[in-house]
Amino acid sequence: LDISYFFTDNIAAELILGTTHANIEGQGTIRSAGNIGKVWLLPPTLTLQYHFTDFGAFKPYIGAGVNYTVFYNQDTGSADALKVKNTF
Repeated sequence: LDISYFFTDNIAAELILGTTHANIEGQGTIRSAGNIGKVWLLPPTLTLQYHFTDFGAFKPYIGAGVNYTVFYNQDTGSADALKVKNTF
């Protein structure tokens, strides 16, 4: 889901929402552990954008934003326990 709100013709805020899952696998010295677990994540992202309006149908913009990723439905594979922390 992607929602944009234009404050002016040039300035907008965009909220991006989506969810996906990730498999966590051992690397390096714990490579033999294989599939350590699985986690779902929701990484909502809020951006502030400046849109250039002098290019006709081509609408480039620059922006910057912040993301806070929430991890949920954590399932262990070969690990005894799995705790993935939410983070910016």
